[in-house]
Amino acid sequence: MNTEQAEILVANTSAVFSEGGQRYRIIKGRTTARRGAKIVKNREHMFSPMVIDYDIDEEPKPKPANGRRKKKEDAEAEAPEEAGTP
Repeated sequence: MNTEQAEILVANTSAVFSEGGQRYRIIKGRTTARRGAKIVKNREHMFSPMVIDYDIDEEPKPKPANGRRKKKEDAEAEAPEEAGTP
């Protein structure tokens, strides 16, 4: 996706500038703006499309609490036994 397609942009660099007597502070990775905002005009190179980590239609993928995958034998030990299985 390029900046022409993205509705919300995030700063990819930090900067401070004045325009029309107003001082603007842009912070890399934190400042966001809509594509048509006046701080973006003529400064498109300072912004990138915002990457959405979790969308409304997506179910978040759970991560293990300790950040590691379970071993196969641990996963099998936690699995409930099926009724009627010897």
